[in-house]
Amino acid sequence: MPNIAISTSGGLKYIFAQKRTGLCVRNASAGRFRDRSVIFSDIRGGFDASTDQNGDTVIVCQDKEHNLVCIKEGSEGFSKKYLLKAREGNSIDISDFRLVGANVLMTAFYRINYGGKAMLCIHTLNGGAAPQPIDYIDGKHPEFEVCKASNNDIHIFYTQEGSGFGERIYKWSQKNVGEFIPIAERADNAAALWHNGIHLCTTVSGGVFYHFLPETGEQWESAKLLTKQSGEIKSCAVFRENERLNIMWECLDRLYAASLSEGGWSRVKETAHPQGFQCERIKLINGRAEMFAYAHISNARISLPAGRAFINSKPRREMKYDLDVRVPKPNNSKPETRGSESLDSAQIAREYFEKPPRPDTRTKEPPVREAPPITARENEPPFDSASLDRLAGSIENLASAMRESAGFARIHTPRVKPMRRKCVPLSTMHKK
Repeated sequence: MPNIAISTSGGLKYIFAQKRTGLCVRNASAGRFRDRSVIFSDIRGGFDASTDQNGDTVIVCQDKEHNLVCIKEGSEGFSKKYLLKAREGNSIDISDFRLVGANVLMTAFYRINYGGKAMLCIHTLNGGAAPQPIDYIDGKHPEFEVCKASNNDIHIFYTQEGSGFGERIYKWSQKNVGEFIPIAERADNAAALWHNGIHLCTTVSGGVFYHFLPETGEQWESAKLLTKQSGEIKSCAVFRENERLNIMWECLDRLYAASLSEGGWSRVKETAHPQGFQCERIKLINGRAEMFAYAHISNARISLPAGRAFINSKPRREMKYDLDVRVPKPNNSKPETRGSESLDSAQIAREYFEKPPRPDTRTKEPPVREAPPITARENEPPFDSASLDRLAGSIENLASAMRESAGFARIHTPRVKPMRRKCVPLSTMHKK
């Protein structure tokens, strides 16, 4: 998640990763950003951010030594702690972070890549809990999406290895993950939003689909084809604006959008990227509410076509600020493998991660924030060896089950006759 904008009582906070500089933040007030500050120069790959119950920013990422790191904002600035401490010389890759806050708990989802496989994991950051494996993700469709419901249950959407696209539900009250529920045969991209149910958008080559799960229902409604789309769709987003549900997607250097009202889905609106700008999916945060939209970013300006009212009670025509942002090029390097040697999950846990050493209280950790300097401390080890052994055992059981059944068994659900909607004429796109 390369770009995040957080609305605070003091103004807007913009967090981004800059090549050769690291993780940066710029704070804005009265429509003007102040100078950039470097939060964490040692970042490797992507990151995600959210806000806790106190409104403080929490960031999760991996450093260049392959440690899993949590960076949290406090009264003295940003400080870090290790969630997983890597053993010397490991090359494991952790990527595609998603961070979700539910009540006082912060929960991270991420993908561990190794030996050509991708394992989806869940990790509660509070209380020193260890990560838990969820499932193996199809290597051709490694992306995943998460969506928090009103009861704090978290729906996890991904393509299961050997099956298709579907979801698992993390029951917040029980702290466990349910069975895999198939939704579609495939999905190249997915985006979800909770509003009186889950609104899910999926894309495949040639089409954009809308799925809906009612708040009181247990069965997904039949998918609706919004439009046929030529060309590869890069990403999509679902959000509410102007009392309407909106879906946006990026394809061939253009943004496309459709909105849902009482009259049905509008015609698709097409917008070209401004010259000299790069389009990026952006995460907008206001309090504990979050949404995804798109921003056009150049070296000196950021323009937000949608979502201005979400982060600003008095939105301008465009979200324009004096920025010095150079969007980093995507990292296309593949995770290192160890030749043809077979690695199971237990080996990953034992060989690549270690129990962090207890810090020497006589010395202080060097500050994480580089400008201006702050005092940052390395926290106590987040989990003990017993927790690590339990993690290794649970991952080993997951791998054993896969070997015994030659892959995850696909769960078949009884077919339910889909609900037929009355055809209604399409309305025109809402014009701003």
